[in-house]
Amino acid sequence: MDETGLQLNNTPEHVVAIKGSKNVAAVTSSEKGETISITACCNAEGAFTPPVCIFKEKNKKAEFEDGMPTGAGVFMGGKSAYVTKELFLKWLKQQFVPREPVGKVLLLLDGHSAHCSSVETLEADHTPKHLGYRIIRSDGENGQGGVLALIKKSLACAVIEKIQEPRRQAVLLELGDGTGITGVYNSPRKRLTTEALVQLFGRFMRHLVIGDLNAKHENWGNRVNNASGIILNNYMDRRNITIHVPDEPT
Repeated sequence: MDETGLQLNNTPEHVVAIKGSKNVAAVTSSEKGETISITACCNAEGAFTPPVCIFKEKNKKAEFEDGMPTGAGVFMGGKSAYVTKELFLKWLKQQFVPREPVGKVLLLLDGHSAHCSSVETLEADHTPKHLGYRIIRSDGENGQGGVLALIKKSLACAVIEKIQEPRRQAVLLELGDGTGITGVYNSPRKRLTTEALVQLFGRFMRHLVIGDLNAKHENWGNRVNNASGIILNNYMDRRNITIHVPDEPT
């Protein structure tokens, strides 16, 4: 595993010139361009984890992920695009551990301070182990909410996305046959939006969404409707989605 820098400026195209020319002009940007960091990890067989890009900003923009491969991530570094011990620990938990194969794994790192100066990183393997299963988590805030999925290691399953927003967490998975499975928690203090439902429901032809949306509607047995329930009910009607609810309140 290692990181490398990449400048976001245009590279000049090839220029046709007379053989022997000493002064050949090329059109390129006069700006140096922003530098980002790319985190990559592969093994001796050529298998690799999806890359992660680190940007020098605080707020993540949707267009940062345009064209990125499945499972790739974008981390925001704040004042710098360099990897920090916090970002490395985030990569370890979100990108490496969920894809950890069966058996013992040796992760080779260089001596960068971000890799070895954090006690939390050295003690990061505190996730409970379940024989034959791997654990995918999207933790909530202050011990509230969050999503945890146990996936049988023999099952072909890819982690498509983790959502960790204030008062909303989700894990999006894709099985080998193209079926999508999403585990989600939505706080009662966060209203569902159509955009959020498209993100949760709109990626697969066959899709099972499981969790606690805190969306109440009389169509599935609640005595009153709340704003999230009305939005979810309207979305379901338009998309021909079937809902299954427990017989008793959770």
